[in-house]
Amino acid sequence: MSAFRTASLLVALTLGRAAVADAQTPSSGQVARDESASAAQGTGSSVVRRPPPRPPFLVFLSANGGYQTLAPTFTSHVTQPENGESRVSDTSYSRASGAVVDVGGGVMLGQRWGVGVEVSRMDHDMAGTLSGSTPHPFYFAQPRVVSTTVGGLTHDELDVHVQVRGILPLGRNLQADVYGGPSVVRLRQGIVTDFTYSQAYPFDAVTFAAAQTQTDARWAAGFNVGAGASFFFARNIGVGAGVTYSRAVVEVPNPTGGDTSVTVGGLRVAGGIRVRF
Repeated sequence: MSAFRTASLLVALTLGRAAVADAQTPSSGQVARDESASAAQGTGSSVVRRPPPRPPFLVFLSANGGYQTLAPTFTSHVTQPENGESRVSDTSYSRASGAVVDVGGGVMLGQRWGVGVEVSRMDHDMAGTLSGSTPHPFYFAQPRVVSTTVGGLTHDELDVHVQVRGILPLGRNLQADVYGGPSVVRLRQGIVTDFTYSQAYPFDAVTFAAAQTQTDARWAAGFNVGAGASFFFARNIGVGAGVTYSRAVVEVPNPTGGDTSVTVGGLRVAGGIRVRF
């Protein structure tokens, strides 16, 4: 009986020690939580965050040459008093198309976007078709008409385009660009304001002699949108091309009152040098 009691006591002590040891051994989840807590306590209350990735370059520059077209035609209407009626000069102007140059640059504000400014210039002469009439010196409501083409009219556009630009890398050396924003345009435009003529008795017809023109400069606000692609054959230097559409309406004053509305801009296709660093 004493041997049985002794054996029972030894088993109970062994089981008790195992239970205590099991209770004192932390589980794997508890170990993980404890390690996390220790790590948090070791690093303090602040959380370490990685800084956002920097853009591949900070500054971009471009210089281009190209062609601008698709500006709509426009007309002017000018009247001058004569013989108790009005001498009328109605002129329809050709589409403003021609060579254009531009330079631009900007800075990156994020990894894939930036802001910039582009300045473009188109300067050329244009023509207008004059349809005029002058009152008869003896009879009312019997105008004599003239029709001719007037050349050498100034059309000079200076455009300043502010652009938000998104950049999409297409490979190690190739990237695409989309851009757009507001524009400010200065236009110097020549318009036909009057004409001179010769006549002879019985004054039923007149012969055109010369056109009188006037050139004024005015500013207007507009917009621009576009897209392009660039290939960099070196780390910082490459070539590119793009298509830009811009539009603004400039009010050119007539000498006898009123304005002539001239829509400037159009579709510009240009290419040239690209620099980034």
